[in-house]
Amino acid sequence: MTNNRLTALLAVLVLLLVGISGGLIIGTALTSNASASRDWEAELAAIDSRIAQLPPQQQAFVLVSKRATPAVVTVASERIVTNSRSNMQIPEEFRRFFDDDFFFQDPDGGRQQRLQGLGSGVIVDPDGIILTNNHVVERAETIQVTLPDRRTVDAEVVGTDPDSDLAVLRVNEKNLPSLSFGDSSELEVGEWVVAIGNPFSESLAHTVTAGIVSGKGRDVALGVTYSDFIQTDAAINPGNSGGALVNMNGELIGINSAIATRTGTYNGIGFAIPSNLAKQVMDSLLTHGKVLRGWLGVQVQSVSNDMAAAIGLDTPRGALIASVMDDTPAKKAGLRRGDVIVGLNGERIESNQDLTNKVGTFAPGSEIKLTVFRDRGEIEINVVLGERPSDLTASASQPSEETGNKIDLIGLQVTPLTDDIAQRLGYEGEEGVVITAVSGGSVAERAGLRSGMLIQEINRRQIRSISDFNAAMEGVGPGDSILFYARAGNSGGYFAIKVPSN
Repeated sequence: MTNNRLTALLAVLVLLLVGISGGLIIGTALTSNASASRDWEAELAAIDSRIAQLPPQQQAFVLVSKRATPAVVTVASERIVTNSRSNMQIPEEFRRFFDDDFFFQDPDGGRQQRLQGLGSGVIVDPDGIILTNNHVVERAETIQVTLPDRRTVDAEVVGTDPDSDLAVLRVNEKNLPSLSFGDSSELEVGEWVVAIGNPFSESLAHTVTAGIVSGKGRDVALGVTYSDFIQTDAAINPGNSGGALVNMNGELIGINSAIATRTGTYNGIGFAIPSNLAKQVMDSLLTHGKVLRGWLGVQVQSVSNDMAAAIGLDTPRGALIASVMDDTPAKKAGLRRGDVIVGLNGERIESNQDLTNKVGTFAPGSEIKLTVFRDRGEIEINVVLGERPSDLTASASQPSEETGNKIDLIGLQVTPLTDDIAQRLGYEGEEGVVITAVSGGSVAERAGLRSGMLIQEINRRQIRSISDFNAAMEGVGPGDSILFYARAGNSGGYFAIKVPSN
C-alpha cells in the first residue's frame, strides 16, 4: 500500500489509545524468586508431554503464552476531576474510549468526578521497573499494579514522556518475573508476534492473541512527536494500553499503544512503540529523570512527487527544511531553508518523521553527518546536536478578508502585505504576499495552500511584492511544477503544485 493510500485509510479511521501485553520468555529472559522458579519448572514439566503432541508451530505459541504472562501486569489509575465529563479536554478521536464504562466510572456524578482507568504494563526489571503508556497514568493521583500472583501493590511514577507516550513505574518488590528487550530494528514484516493483556476488564486479564507484523515505521496521528510505530494484526482492544508485543524469540519488541478502528474495538490494525525507542526513553528517565534527545532546530516536511519534480530530486525522499530557527545547531552548521536532508550518517532519510525519529536517538552533544540535497547536488554537513527544548509550539493564522490579483491557472488569489494585514495575521517585519482566497477543488487547495498564508518564495525566488509574484508566475504554463514557500503564523513550509494541462 502506498503512503498516500495509507494516509487516506487512517484519515477515516478513529484512532483509540489502547495497547496489548504479551511475550515469549526463553531461558534467562524470565527471572523470578527461587520458590516461583521451582513451581515454574514443575508446571512446564507437567505440560511437556501434551506440548510434544502438538505441531511445532503450536508448541511455540503455547510456550509464548505460558512463559510470558508472569511479566504482564494490570495498571489501575484514579484521579478526581472537577469538570463534568462532557467538558473534559479529551480529543474527539479518543472520546469513545474514555466514555467506555469499563474504564472510567462516575459513582459520584455532579461536577466532581472520580475517574478510574485500566491499562497494562510490562515488568522489564526484576527489581520492580515497569513500562507502560503515558496516557495510562497521565495526571493520575493513585496508581496500583496487580502482580502475576494477584497481589495489588502501589506504584510510583519514575518518569513520563508524552512525546513517545511512554511511562516508567516502580513497585517496591524484588525478584519479579521480567521480559528482556529485543532489537526492534531487526524486526521483519511478516514475523509472528504474540500479545497478552487485559482487554475490557481485569476479569479478562492475560488474554492471549497472536498475529504478524503488518508494517514498520508507521507515522500515525496519535499526538506524539516520535511516531515510528510497529503495525500488527494481533487482536488488541481498549484496556490493553502499555502492554508488550513479543517476537517468537521471547524478546520484547514493542509497547502497544493504539488501534485504528471504526467501531471502537479491534478492526485488525494495532500500533506498538518499538522496543529500541522504549528502552532509550526508559534508560534516560531512570538515569536523568527526563528524556535527553538530540535536536537540530529546524522545521521539516516530507517531499511529495510534485515537490521532488520542482526541486530536482529523482524520487520523493528526504526531509525538506521549511525553516531554520535562530541560534540552533542547524543554523550554526549552515543548514538553510529549502535544503533537503536525504541522509544521516550514511543512512537514507525517507521523510520528515524519519529524520525526527533518527535525530532523537542521539544524545545532545553528539556530532552527526547529514547528506543534504542543495542546488540539485548533494553535500555533506556535520552538525553537533543540541538538547531538544521541552516546549516547541507554533501558532496558526486566521484567514484574510482582503482581495487582490487572481491567478486562475492554479486557483489562487493574493494581496500585498500591508501593515494592517501584517499586524492582524502576525507577520510584522516579514515580506511577501498574502493568500486571500483559494478556489475549492483547485490544485492550490489540494496542495494545502489556504487563505491567510504568506507566500515568500516561488521556485526558490524571493517574493516581496505583487510584482515579484507576477514575475515569478509569468512563465508558468500547463504541466509545469511550482514550488511555493508559505507561512501560516510562525510555521512555514513548502507546497508543490503541478499546473493542470488543460
